[in-house]
Amino acid sequence: MTSSFKRSFIGYDPVSVASELSCIDQEFVQKREELRRGLEIQVQQKETLLKEIEKLGQELAPKLSLQDDIFSRLLSAHLSGTGRVIAAIEDMKKKELDLTTLISERNKELLRLHIVLSEMSNEFLATATRYGTMLNWEEDGEANVKA
Repeated sequence: MTSSFKRSFIGYDPVSVASELSCIDQEFVQKREELRRGLEIQVQQKETLLKEIEKLGQELAPKLSLQDDIFSRLLSAHLSGTGRVIAAIEDMKKKELDLTTLISERNKELLRLHIVLSEMSNEFLATATRYGTMLNWEEDGEANVKA
């Protein structure tokens, strides 16, 4: 800010300098007052915002608590369900092992029965062959066997 002052014999004109200083002082006072009002408005806005934040915090506290409660319940239910699924899988593995053992035992029994049936079939064929041979002897007249 440059000002030009009237000159006098001893330097600058005191009235002109005083007038200019008075104008500068009024400008500073006016700017300071504008800044003070702006600061007051910002302080009020800050206090209003802090009150709103506190109010919202009070409104949200029960909701956050409810959200935490819902989360804990869901987590608990999930963990419980997971535990039941794991127990069911372990039970299925045990039953599968039991069934595999049972199938193995039944296969052994089936093999044993097949062997016994084979032996019986062989004995039956041997008996039938002997009986057939005896019948043939009767027809030839060599043997006379009555059943």
